[in-house]
Amino acid sequence: ELVQHLGGVYVQVDHRYYSSGSSFAPIDLHPGYQLLNGNAALSYVRFRHTDTDFFRADRQQLVMLALKRRAAGQLGIGDVPGVMRILRKNLVTDVNDLGTVIDLVRVLLGLPKDRVFRTTLEADAGPSWVIADPTQIANSVAAYETPPLPGSGSTVLGGGRRIPPGRIPLVVRNVGAGLLGAEQTAEALRRKGYPAVAEGDAPLSIPRRTALYFRSDQQRAARQLSVALGGVTAQLAPLGQTSPIELAVGEGFPVAEPIKPPTQAARPAPPTMVADSAPGQAAAALGRVGLRVMVPTVRPQYSRLSTQEGVRAYRLSAGRNKGTWPALTFTFQDGSRAGRYWQVQQTTMPAPPVLEGANTTVQRPRLGRRYQVVFDGKNPRTLAFRTGGTWYWISNTLDTSLTAAQMIAIADGLRPLAGGRRAP
Repeated sequence: ELVQHLGGVYVQVDHRYYSSGSSFAPIDLHPGYQLLNGNAALSYVRFRHTDTDFFRADRQQLVMLALKRRAAGQLGIGDVPGVMRILRKNLVTDVNDLGTVIDLVRVLLGLPKDRVFRTTLEADAGPSWVIADPTQIANSVAAYETPPLPGSGSTVLGGGRRIPPGRIPLVVRNVGAGLLGAEQTAEALRRKGYPAVAEGDAPLSIPRRTALYFRSDQQRAARQLSVALGGVTAQLAPLGQTSPIELAVGEGFPVAEPIKPPTQAARPAPPTMVADSAPGQAAAALGRVGLRVMVPTVRPQYSRLSTQEGVRAYRLSAGRNKGTWPALTFTFQDGSRAGRYWQVQQTTMPAPPVLEGANTTVQRPRLGRRYQVVFDGKNPRTLAFRTGGTWYWISNTLDTSLTAAQMIAIADGLRPLAGGRRAP
C-alpha cells in the first residue's frame, strides 16, 4: 500500500519471473530496471519458487532500500496523514504515541544513503528448512553491528595514490586501553608522521573495542590507515562525530608501536572471462530501439545469456503520466548457483535512482570512461558510466557474487552495436 501511495518504486528486476498462480502466488515480471506498482513489488519480494530464502531476503532488502529512496524524495508534511493510515493498518507495534512514530519515520527518511546497510543471517539451507548454529548467529550479529567499509573487500577498487600520513587527520580516544592509552598511541602515531591528537576517553555509546570511525568523505584515508594499523576495523562515524577520523583504542592494542608495516598481499588471480558474440546477435535482431546500444562482448566463464528474455528492449516509465524513456537490458544467468542473474542495463533516463549513493569512481582513460560504483557493504552492487546521453550499468547478482574485477571487465567490454543508434 505504501509503494502504491508513492506511485511505485524503481527496482532492477534481475530476470523473468512468471507463475500463473495455479500452485503459487501469481507473478508476471519482465527483466530490467523498471517502476513497480504496489502489487508487482509485493509479488517480487514474496517470490521464492525457483531459488531460496536467501535470494528472497535479498529482494526484500533491495525493495526496502528503493522504497526509502522513493519516500525520502517525495514525502512532504502533507503526506503524513495518508502514510500514517497505511502504517496503522499494516503494522503491529507497541509504540502507541503518534508523535514518536512520526519522529521515527523522519529519522529513517532523513538518514544519509551511506548509513544504510543490510546483512543476511548466515545459515545452512536444506530441502525445506533453514537452520543457523551459534557460530553463524554470532558472526551475523557481528556483521550487523560493524558494517563493512564500502569497497573494503575489493583490491581492484581499493588502489589509488597513497595519501601522505601527514595529511590524514586523526583523533585518538580510549575505550579500554588502560591509563594514558590514547596519549601513548597518539605519540607513537606522531613518530610515524601522522598528526594524531589524543582526546581522552570515548563516549560510552562507542563499543569497547579498537576501531576506526570515519566521515564519509574520508573513506580512502580510513582504508589506508586501517591497512597500516594491521587491519583495524573501519566503519562510518556516529552521526555526532565532528572530527574526520577517530581511532578508538581498546584493550590489547599495542599502544607502544601500533603501526605495522603493511604486508604485500598476493595478487589475486584474474577472473576467467571469455568472449561472447551471442549478446550482439540477440541485440541485432531487435532492430532500432531508441538508444545507442552497447553490447557486452565478454562474460565470466560460467555465465550465459538467459534463455528467457536474454535481451529485452522496452520503455521505462517515469510514473503517473510523466512519459517514458527507451531502455534495454541484457540478462545473464550465472551457472554457479540457481537463482543468480546479473544484467547489463542501458537507458536515456537522466538520473536513475539506482545510481544514488555512488561513492567510488574508477577511471578508464584508454576507453574515455569514468565508472561510478555503488557499494552494498564491501561488495559492488552497481557499476555505471554515461556517454552520449545514455546511462550504462552493470547490475550485480542479488547476492553480489560478481567481483569488482569482473564487473569492470564486463564494462570495459561494452562496445557499440552497429546500427544501434537512437531512432529518429
